[in-house]
Amino acid sequence: MCGNTIFVIGSRKRKIVNAVGEKDTLVIRRLRCKDCLVIHHELPDIVVPYKRHCTETEEKVIAGDVGEVYCEESTMRRIRAWWSACRLYFESVLASLRKKYGNVFSTECAPREMIYAVANAHLWIHTRSAFLSGKRSHMLMLYLLRNEENSMTELRKPEEIAVNRHKIIAPIIAAVEEKADAAKLALLKKEACELNGIHRRTLMRWVDAYRGHGFEGLKPVGSGKSVTGGIPEELLAEAILLRREVPGRSIPQIIEILEMEGKAPPGLLKRTTLQDRLQERGYSARQMKMYQGGGVAARRFQRQDRGDMWHSDIKYGPFLTVGGVKKQIYLVTFLDDATRYVVHGEFYDSLDQTVVEDCFRKAVLKEGLPRRVYFDNGKQYRTTWMERACAILGIKLLYAKPYSPESTGKIERFNRTVENFLDEVALKSCKTLDDYGQASD
Repeated sequence: MCGNTIFVIGSRKRKIVNAVGEKDTLVIRRLRCKDCLVIHHELPDIVVPYKRHCTETEEKVIAGDVGEVYCEESTMRRIRAWWSACRLYFESVLASLRKKYGNVFSTECAPREMIYAVANAHLWIHTRSAFLSGKRSHMLMLYLLRNEENSMTELRKPEEIAVNRHKIIAPIIAAVEEKADAAKLALLKKEACELNGIHRRTLMRWVDAYRGHGFEGLKPVGSGKSVTGGIPEELLAEAILLRREVPGRSIPQIIEILEMEGKAPPGLLKRTTLQDRLQERGYSARQMKMYQGGGVAARRFQRQDRGDMWHSDIKYGPFLTVGGVKKQIYLVTFLDDATRYVVHGEFYDSLDQTVVEDCFRKAVLKEGLPRRVYFDNGKQYRTTWMERACAILGIKLLYAKPYSPESTGKIERFNRTVENFLDEVALKSCKTLDDYGQASD
């Protein structure tokens, strides 16, 4: 990061497989820098950037300790191949950081610490805008932000940047004036590049700029871009009016109208720039649809008679060792609409359509035939078997509208109760499906 103030602008979800093979969903904070406006993602120290498994699993696979690693052999091969390809790069980055900022890390560094160093120094191969949170990474960020003598990320004024550049090229300028031999010049250039982490072409560009224009040549040249991305405020206001007039207008149509009316010179407005500015002001196409739509009015409904309608859903449960294999268990439930009575519920160790068929068969044997059944659009419910069974038994088969979770609110509310039940049952150390079945009775 550039070392300036950052503030939280939102969050995003990140799925990860933890050390025991369970899937967790993390909430990653999104932060924006007030000066450079770059968005950063704060990753917890259990996450490796762009990796699905947690840091503990990655370290065990790299070390060869795979006795308690819950991932497939092909995944372990990919992790080892990735580490073999990147290890030399990570060690080189760590050596450069150690030379530049001091011994922040020990000489023999664990893979986890290497990952912290590379990610927080913005030298990760895949991303330049993610940093890891944790004790080691905070120490590195402290060094990066407080080391004013060597780091250029703290320098904001052009004069300070020029002074720092002059410190770097001063030995080379002095050697040129003394007419030193080519070998000494090459050695000075190599040392300057290694100590300051810059490319040789950048170093020579600074030397040429100083010899041609003096100290002024070392000052950075501004891009001249304004905060609004080169779009005047009055022109942006006209674009907003056009979008509000007809929310369905596309960005190219807005640009074409402004150019035809003579309000914008041809070529001034760029599609991506105008789209970003409209989104910042709250007038993107998606935001306009949200404003237009009045939302879904979730009307409450409830059948009058018991057995008039049944709901059903599948609740993902914890992991158990079944037959020596670690598997996740699932709770299939049938719920009466009128009474909220659980007609039948049972835990299974698979997620195919047979679990729904078995649970439905047992529910019918216990309570008789319902008039209707109401399911979501899961593949376990949209089956030929279910259509045929309902047709033969005279049951009306209903499915919820896609992407409308509010329509299955009763069974979803029951699943929340089941979530609390599973938290309590976890304290009893249930080991088998029968244990969970007895605990739920």
